[in-house]
Amino acid sequence: MQLRTWFFARDSRPMGTPTAVLLLSVLSTFGCQAILGIEKAEHDPSLTSGDGDDTNTPGDGDGDETTTATGDGDTTAGDGDETTTATGDGDGDTPIAVDGVPGAYFAADSCSTDVDVSASDLISCLYRVSCDPGAPPFSVTSCITFDYVHASPAEACSDGVTSCAEVYACIHRAPATSDQLASCDENIHCDGKCTGTCDGYCDYTYEYNGTTVCDGYCDGTCTGSCDDYAVSKKWSCDGDYAINCSNAGPTIDCGGLGASCGESLTSSSSADGGCAPNSPGATAQEACAAGDDATPHCDGDQYYWCANGTVWGVECEYGCIEADDGAYCGSSAETCDAPGTSTCSGDDLHFCNDDSRLFVHACDRNGLGCSEDGTDCVAEGCSSSACTEGCVDDHTLTVCVGGAQVQIDCTEYGFDGCVEETYSEYQFARCSLGSAP
Repeated sequence: MQLRTWFFARDSRPMGTPTAVLLLSVLSTFGCQAILGIEKAEHDPSLTSGDGDDTNTPGDGDGDETTTATGDGDTTAGDGDETTTATGDGDGDTPIAVDGVPGAYFAADSCSTDVDVSASDLISCLYRVSCDPGAPPFSVTSCITFDYVHASPAEACSDGVTSCAEVYACIHRAPATSDQLASCDENIHCDGKCTGTCDGYCDYTYEYNGTTVCDGYCDGTCTGSCDDYAVSKKWSCDGDYAINCSNAGPTIDCGGLGASCGESLTSSSSADGGCAPNSPGATAQEACAAGDDATPHCDGDQYYWCANGTVWGVECEYGCIEADDGAYCGSSAETCDAPGTSTCSGDDLHFCNDDSRLFVHACDRNGLGCSEDGTDCVAEGCSSSACTEGCVDDHTLTVCVGGAQVQIDCTEYGFDGCVEETYSEYQFARCSLGSAP
């Protein structure tokens, strides 16, 4: 099934039409509304045309949409399955390969096959989007069309990546390991009868071989057996890595965000747990001393919220931005004075976002031109960069470069196959992960 989609980052894409703001599920892992606003994405609904088939899959109860994969589930390379690639340029000739990109061809019905695509950029975008353990801030199509790895300073670290490990280090999040998930069940809080040692209050203790043993009600961590009620963790810590126990990952690298990990329990009704800044700002400390507030705010470049009298949050490398719907970490520090507008400067598309942050999209880096209305990067022969992303089969991904349709064999890059996904009502496709390439 093909999915008509255009998915792109909140603060780095020109907006010619009204947009809908959506929060990244990738950061909804911070508990309640915690780090939800650290990054944001926007989708232009005018560029989404449905085919009459509602592909939204009901969520699993945590607010995330369920990923739907096409194909027969067999993604093993070299097992005798027939590999589907583009069938050519419409005249029966051999498929036209994308120069320097193994396993990539222009689709038979592409509006253009004469596009000078940067092989390094397309491969970087493929890994950046496909390796993201949550919902990425943009699609592969948007990443390559609008040159995100160079237009957004926050994405510069993904330029040239050729593995998921490099992506994880760049975005400070990764899938949780089995050992990390196991920590969610270690040293859990007991709120009942403990037979063993209790690191909190115990109403009946006795000494045995020099150890104080609990044989009664324990309000703390019970090493032994907790017979009545064990309170599970919302967040567990592996050094400075925060593990989301409620959603089975991903882990957040708090240390890479100027913060430390803090554990929390499901018995807490507040948005505590996850990352807490190493040096909370004075404004943040004063606000949190006054009471809980799960709405994210800024204290200089610090993104924070308040829970249980504690400042939770991270440091923003490119500045913290207060928006109408809550704060978020920006992805560019350069400012501009015409918010919500875009213009062409040669083949560069300049976009000043709604919060007056400037982004320069180099259309010509991937053989594209800036559209006459100053809102798009388009391949010659294509009317716009609007794209039908999807999976041709269980391992072949369809994306676009300025509207020119390209098909990529995901198994060439160590992925298991191709998946079509929904985030809220927005749909996109990417290569799928089993074990990370």
